[in-house]
Amino acid sequence: LWCFDLTVTQLLQETICESERGVVNGVQSSMNYLMDLLHFIMVISAPHPQHFGILVIISVIFISTGHSMFFLYAHRAKRKHRLET
Repeated sequence: LWCFDLTVTQLLQETICESERGVVNGVQSSMNYLMDLLHFIMVISAPHPQHFGILVIISVIFISTGHSMFFLYAHRAKRKHRLET
């Protein structure tokens, strides 16, 4: 997860012009806080130990979705780069 976060940060720094980085970073931070809030709400709504497995499955689904979206973006960007050269 830390490597993925570092990769996203590097992509943001390389692909976004300097004047727009603050806006994009603000939106990214807002989305991070929103997902953190969703995490807290899920834990509060399912506090019993027997619900832990469901919370883990939901977490894995969210992380897998994020990775899939990143790999899809990377594949499309690589293909676009090949077509331009």
